[in-house]
Amino acid sequence: MSIKGDSMKSTINNLKTFVFQKSTIRLALNAVKHLLLAITEMYQNRTEEEKEAPILIGCSGSKALVPFYDSLAEGLFHCKKYYAEQLHFFILNEWILTPPEYQSLSLSPQTPMTQSIVVKHLIEPLVESGVISKEQFHSYPSIGWYAPKRNNNTEEKYFELFNSWGTRLDVAILNAGKDGGCAGIVPEYPSTMLNEQSGFSIYTRDGVSPSRWMTINPQLLAKTEIGFLVFSGKSKENALRRFSSSTESIKNLPCSIVKEMASSIIATDIPCDVTFSHL
Repeated sequence: MSIKGDSMKSTINNLKTFVFQKSTIRLALNAVKHLLLAITEMYQNRTEEEKEAPILIGCSGSKALVPFYDSLAEGLFHCKKYYAEQLHFFILNEWILTPPEYQSLSLSPQTPMTQSIVVKHLIEPLVESGVISKEQFHSYPSIGWYAPKRNNNTEEKYFELFNSWGTRLDVAILNAGKDGGCAGIVPEYPSTMLNEQSGFSIYTRDGVSPSRWMTINPQLLAKTEIGFLVFSGKSKENALRRFSSSTESIKNLPCSIVKEMASSIIATDIPCDVTFSHL
C-alpha cells in the first residue's frame, strides 16, 4: 500500500510503502526488496557528479532487525556493481554503561552493545563478501559505550565524522519500540536533543538500565531521505496503531518522525486493521 507525504527535496518521488507479512523472514525479504529498489532509484536519479557522493546509511541496533540486516547484506551483494563504493554506514544509537551496569549485565568493558548486532548481521557479511571495505563502516567510538573511558567530546567527534561525509542520512533503518520510540529516542525525550548543531546526544533515563544512551538527534534524523521502519512482534501492535493515527506528535511517538522523511517503507508482521491512506 502506497501513501503520500511531503518533505524536503527528494529524488524518489515521495514514495510511501507499507509492507505486511505474517512470517518475519518473508517480511524481511519483501521489505528489503522495496528498500533496495528505493536506494537504487535514488542513486539513478542523481546527476553524474552527485553519484560520486556517499550514500549514508544509519543503522539502529535491535534484535528485531536481525532478519532485515541479514536480508540487506544479501541484497546489497547483488547491487555491489552499482553503488557499493558509495556506501557508508553509521550507528544511530548506543548504550553508555557504568561499571555497575556492566557487572549487572555480565558484560566486560570490551563488549560492544547495540552496534554488535549491526556488525554481525550486516557489516561483517558485506566486508567478507567484498561489497564494502572496513573503512566504510563508521562505528561509534569504543570509548563511547564505556562510561569511565569516555571523552567529553565523543559525540561531537562522531558528528564531525558524520559531517565529513554528508549533512544528512540517505537511509535510516529503524525499529519501533513498544512505547513508539526508535533509535534510542524515547517519548518525552529531553529538549537538549533538539540542538541540531550537536547531531548526536547523550541523555539519561531514570529508573531503567542501561540509563544512558547515545542517539542521533530527532532534527537530524528527520532530514533522512529514505526511512525504513519495522514494527515486529505482537507487543508493538499498539505502537503501530498509534503510528497510523495522524494525531500523534513526534514528542509522544518518536517513530512517527519517519513521516517527516522524504520517503519511507513501513514493515510489519502484526495482523491488525490499520490504514495509512490519510498520510
